Amino acid sequence: MRFRLGEKREYRTRSFKSLLPSVIHDFNLDEEYVLGQIQVVWPDVVGEIIATHSVPKKIIKSTLYVSVDHPVYANELAMIQNSIIASLQEKHKLVMIKHMRTDIERIEGNSTQGKGFRKR
Repeated sequence: MRFRLGEKREYRTRSFKSLLPSVIHDFNLDEEYVLGQIQVVWPDVVGEIIATHSVPKKIIKSTLYVSVDHPVYANELAMIQNSIIASLQEKHKLVMIKHMRTDIERIEGNSTQGKGFRKR
């Protein structure tokens, strides 16, 4: 929390909802908070199938980094990235996101990983 020197003191109880934005900003948690919101709405934004093969990982300088488990899903996200960003900005009010990049890596907890393949 920051000290508000020179500001008039308010002698009333404030709701947590009104305090939350300033607390998030004061502790530099803006990107982590937005990332948590994106992870919650991710299946609605990209669809269930793509959501099972991708995970929003981090936000750096208004760029959303998404990990995918196969190049096909990276290509699919690249093709629809403008609609994903528009959906995040308009429907979900996450205007912080301006760009999106994908990284191909193994996604922990992915129940579809390795199914259908046999070791030789």
